[in-house]
Order: sequence, then structure tokens, then C-alpha cells
Amino acid sequence: MRRNSCILIAVVLAACCSGASMAQSAVGNAGFESEMFGQAPPAVGNWASFFGGPPVLDASISTTAPHTGLSALHLQATGNSNTFVGVQQPITGVQPGVSYTMKIWARAAGNINNAVEYRFEWKNAAGAFIGDQFALTTRIDATLTTSYQQFTLTSVAPAGTAGANLVLDIQTFTFNPLNPMFDTEVFIDDVQFGATPLQTQGACCFSDGTCQVALLGSCPAGGSALAAGTTCSPNNCPAPIPSGACCNTTTGACAFTLSTTCTALGGSFVGSNSTCSPNPCHATPVCRADFNGNGLLEVQDIFAFLAAWFAGCP
Repeated sequence: MRRNSCILIAVVLAACCSGASMAQSAVGNAGFESEMFGQAPPAVGNWASFFGGPPVLDASISTTAPHTGLSALHLQATGNSNTFVGVQQPITGVQPGVSYTMKIWARAAGNINNAVEYRFEWKNAAGAFIGDQFALTTRIDATLTTSYQQFTLTSVAPAGTAGANLVLDIQTFTFNPLNPMFDTEVFIDDVQFGATPLQTQGACCFSDGTCQVALLGSCPAGGSALAAGTTCSPNNCPAPIPSGACCNTTTGACAFTLSTTCTALGGSFVGSNSTCSPNPCHATPVCRADFNGNGLLEVQDIFAFLAAWFAGCP
């Protein structure tokens, strides 16, 4: 009965220690080495393009002039005012009060006659924007050259923040009568987004090996704090503890839990990612000499055996 209770406790502990849902998602396709999503609602892990206006607009992967790797993002708007083109990507697992930094590498790919900008937008758990979604818009067109430069933007996540939306775009909303040209073309590469290394915040590690930065003393439940100023890039958290089927060798009952929890509670761990369906567990046979089943080998077992013998019990 005690072993059954322990297995039940193991299940509860495994559930309480899981922190995967809190970890910040990484920038997917950060170097634009693989294809992006087309015009579609943005999804975690890749860029989705967006367009607006009638002229030549392009948001695509280009191998012409990458900063690193084999390709970069190519953005181009040509031919008319009041147009825009760009890409966006959502980031989940962002913590209120934590400072975050976005970095990009960019260079001119042709004429630069209009706004080239980047930003990140704060979002709540429901996916709605917090405050002005354009508040952090940062223009870089005035400083672009034909050589790559790195640009950096830092901001503190406001109350209620659960995620962010990264945006890279060009637009032709501003009409300059002295230079009425709507022709802008850029390359952007190697995007980064993560918590700023500050002494007021640090990385929190979870049992599945994931990482989340939080204010000091504010690691989410199940998180273990690293030193002040640490971040999740790179992820210095310990390797994840394997989880899988844990057997109660007395009853043959099975529960899915961490390997360390299973061992500590006297269970037998089947293996990483093993499951309880079908049940891989088997009860340990009761010692045949312990005839009365009380867990002890004693003279009473002899009397119990003889009584069963004379009663004709098999």
C-alpha cells in the first residue's frame, strides 16, 4: 500500500516540476536559412510575411549577400506611396518586468528612399497588443550602407506581458516632395531576441532542460535560479532529467514520472520516453516460503502450510 502511495506522489511531483510552458521560445530561422511562411497568421518558430499596396513588393529568402550562412532576408518596395512589406514572428514565454534586447544585421541592397525599420511588440496571454504596438519602432534607413551593421533595441516588458512579436519591415508612408522616390531595398540577417544580461534578473532552469529569465527571486514554480546576470542564450541549464514509465514492482502498477523521482521512491524506471500503455510493469512474485503472506519467514508459515494441507487446499 505504501509503494502505491509513493507512485501516486511521484506523478504529482512530476507535474509540479514541469516548467516547459514557461520557457521563452527561441527565434526560429534566425539566419533566414530556410523558407518562411507566406502571408499567414504568424506562428512560433518561423517568419511570416505581410504586404500592403499595389507596387512591386518582395519579402523573400536571398542568397545574394548573406551576413552569415548561405542566405538573408530580402525586402523591397518599389513604385508607389502608402505601401509596406515585411516579416514577423511571435515569441512566447516572456516575463513582465524583465528587460529584453533585439539585435539585427542589415545593409542596403539597392536604393534607400523610404523607411526601413524594426521593432518588437508586447502581447498578453490572449495575444492582444499591450499599449501602442508601434511604440518601439526603430528606423535605420538613414544609417544603412552597402556593408552590414548591427542594430540593437532594448525595452522592459510591461505588466501583463506573456509574449512579443518581432517585426522587420520597410514602408513608403512618408512623401518627400524633394525626393518623390518610392524605391527601397535591403538585406537583413541574423536576428536575435532574448533577455538583457542585467544584475537585476537571471536565468531559471527547469527539469526538462528549458530556460526562462526572470527578475531575481521571481523564478516561476519549478524553476531553479542561476546567478544574477545570466541569460538563456546560450542555455546553460543542466540536461533534462529523463521521464518515462515507472513500475511499482510489488503491485505491477505504472506511472509516468521523472527517472530520479521514480528511483527515489523505490520504483523501477523503464526508460526515457517509455509509456504506461501498454503497461510494461509486472508484480514481483511473493516468496513461496512466506505462506501466510505477511512478508516474514517464520514458524507460523509452517503451521499455515500444514493447516492448508490438511484442509485440502491446493
